[in-house]
Amino acid sequence: MYNQTGYYGVEGYYDDILGGDTERVFVSIIPLDVGTELQTDANSDVYLTIDREIQFLAEQVLTESIQEYEAESGMMLVGDPTTGDILAIASVPGFDPNDIEAVISDTENVGRNPAVSEQFEPGSVFKVITMAAALESGIFSRYSTYYDTGTFEYGGIVIKNWDFKAHKVQDMTGLLAHSLNVGAATLSTTLGPKKYYDYLQAFGIGRLTHVDIQGEETGSLRRPGDPDWHDADLATNSFGQGLAVTGLQILTAVSAIANGGVIMQPHLLQEIRDGDMIYTAKPKILGNPISPEVAETLTDMLAASLETETSHSMTLVDGYRLAGKTGTAQIPMPYGYDPERTMASFIGWGPVDQPRFIIYVKLDAPMVSRWGSSTAAPTFSKMVQRLVIHMEIPPEEIRQHLAVDE
Repeated sequence: MYNQTGYYGVEGYYDDILGGDTERVFVSIIPLDVGTELQTDANSDVYLTIDREIQFLAEQVLTESIQEYEAESGMMLVGDPTTGDILAIASVPGFDPNDIEAVISDTENVGRNPAVSEQFEPGSVFKVITMAAALESGIFSRYSTYYDTGTFEYGGIVIKNWDFKAHKVQDMTGLLAHSLNVGAATLSTTLGPKKYYDYLQAFGIGRLTHVDIQGEETGSLRRPGDPDWHDADLATNSFGQGLAVTGLQILTAVSAIANGGVIMQPHLLQEIRDGDMIYTAKPKILGNPISPEVAETLTDMLAASLETETSHSMTLVDGYRLAGKTGTAQIPMPYGYDPERTMASFIGWGPVDQPRFIIYVKLDAPMVSRWGSSTAAPTFSKMVQRLVIHMEIPPEEIRQHLAVDE
């Protein structure tokens, strides 16, 4: 026999509302605020922001890609960057919640949602955050250039580009399009540790998002003054190495760029129904790390970088302008990094002029190709192709005509 207590995930977080013996008091239904305006009885019903069709599509596309690229596992998150609504959380392999014995016997992973509990080095998708910090600082603009020699020595280590090549003179869009580690390290070290880490904290790196799911982890961000921080971290952190995030944390941080510089509280609560009373959740702002101008500029740069010949056309979707960034991260081991396996990822959003969705894809150890550009990026594209149909988002040309007619 099992009791009726919810222990994990959303059920665990809202157990006192769903069926506990206590009452929860709210100031408003702004996610996670607590106060006195609203009081609900136990046994109220909780409705979620998860869209069943988008959840199905995410699980289907992710499963197909894991099989196609022979990956060990993966996750896909879909959110609305303007509200913080979480529309889908998919992870493979999953588990059958109806098979209680199997769930309980898996003591290592029981109750863990990889989107909030799994911590990992994000790789080159993190260059989006580094570029945002560089542009917001005013030290760099989108037209700033640097000379890429292919190597960069800092803090006692030598950093190399992923292709081991020198790319000579590059502007900031070229840095993103070619995904240059040397360029990213140039940005972070020019900003210096105080400026750079202040921006990372403003984006919520190394902190809980306080999403309404049990078991969220903070990620890991070492800062100057910490006993395990080294000068080299300032350079390697710039391209997503030597720090750790969760999938939802990186989705939330990058959402600020899609949303005019504003980070919204990620949440699953849509409404609570208590008898005849309905309490609807309201969006909540978590922070404002960059200006609307920088967000718009960086979005345009990321869209342009996807459209260049150096990027894989597999990312693009006909009729829609999208912004995003690939990532290929080395997988840490007790001593160094795995020489064979990688973590491939992509984060992107669209349409760029009126964002309706942001998607994060992560594929663990794909064997067909180790690169995010040829595995995670086309997975993103497949999801967008299905998502725009479900969300009834017309192609850009049609939307422009509709706007003129209005």
